[in-house]
Amino acid sequence: KIELYGVANFYDCLTHLALAHKTKDTALTTKISHDIEIMMKLARSAPCSNEHRILLIEAEMAFFTKEIDSAIGKYNAAIAAARVSGFIHEEALCYEKAGDLFLDQGNSRRAAYYYGLASELYCQWGAQGKVDHLHRQIPL
Repeated sequence: KIELYGVANFYDCLTHLALAHKTKDTALTTKISHDIEIMMKLARSAPCSNEHRILLIEAEMAFFTKEIDSAIGKYNAAIAAARVSGFIHEEALCYEKAGDLFLDQGNSRRAAYYYGLASELYCQWGAQGKVDHLHRQIPL
């Protein structure tokens, strides 16, 4: 039996945060506290697999609460941690989410930079469908 400890919790957190951001519903952010607890425990025992995930969730929370400088720092830390751990697809996701922040802030130049790096990494990972999706959905 293959266990994917933390992966479902990670994507649950990202999903709830994306919905909260889209709907401005702060109640959705409370739903992730249990998932974050689990991920923090996993990060202590397996930091290479989970540190970047925790950092990305923290970045998304900071973005949601409009703590922009903190969010940028967390996104960049998550990117670096994912790169060091060899999680190319999650490094791409970190770049993509950072691009979302810059686009939201009206900084299309930095958004394009982060989206471009996300696209390159998704391509390296073999996710051409995701690359195509980014190119269709991002108005840059």
